[in-house]
Amino acid sequence: MGKNSFLEEVSSRSGQSFNGCYQCLSCGGGCPVVEAMDYNPNQIIRMVQRGMRQEVLS
Repeated sequence: MGKNSFLEEVSSRSGQSFNGCYQCLSCGGGCPVVEAMDYNPNQIIRMVQRGMRQEVLS
């Protein structure tokens, strides 16, 4: 695997590319459960992009 194996793993399992996210925050704006989340959707995406496996999965 490459430099960020966690990003590659998440992309592979989800079938989605996370490289196009530019942190516009629109994913969290329409999320009905964002108030109950520890991290907003855009924060999760950024953590995946940065390879923060432990933080995302805990």
